[in-house]
Amino acid sequence: PAFALVGLLAKRFRPVAVLRFMIPLAAVMVMAGAMMKWYPEMWCVPVVCITESLAGLTSVPLQLLVVELAPKGRLGEAMGAVGMTKQIVGFVGNAVVASANPPLMQSGLENPLWIYYPICACIKVLAFPGIYLLSTKSTVLQRRNPPSRNTVSRANKPAPRTQPVPGLKLPEHTLQA
Repeated sequence: PAFALVGLLAKRFRPVAVLRFMIPLAAVMVMAGAMMKWYPEMWCVPVVCITESLAGLTSVPLQLLVVELAPKGRLGEAMGAVGMTKQIVGFVGNAVVASANPPLMQSGLENPLWIYYPICACIKVLAFPGIYLLSTKSTVLQRRNPPSRNTVSRANKPAPRTQPVPGLKLPEHTLQA
């Protein structure tokens, strides 16, 4: 339900506006994982898991923004680039954690892994300036092509087939629109 709600909000208020609100909120949600240092209790685990998963809701308006800003006829490339970037970031993040954990564990700090949460929150906040740069482009595109209220326009529907494919026998009732 949360993904659908964020999608509706992004469609209603524009993806850039929702991202401006959600990026700081998501950073705070990511930092909630650091609570485990001060509250190492079992009740804290589901709270942290829920907040961590809700921090990923920024992907919904981001995908809508990609759809909005992609050049005509190149939407597949744009969505593929976003997917590829997510995969690369995941791989690099895991590589950094795998290489940083041994020295961090030997540093003498008690339960030092909590430090990842504020670092990840700061990285999430680094997306904020990019959203302001994209907001100007999005506003220009919105003025040129205002969004329609309908989710499916009549122009995008395929024309009804009146002639069957050569060599294909169709019942007569299927040819009527």
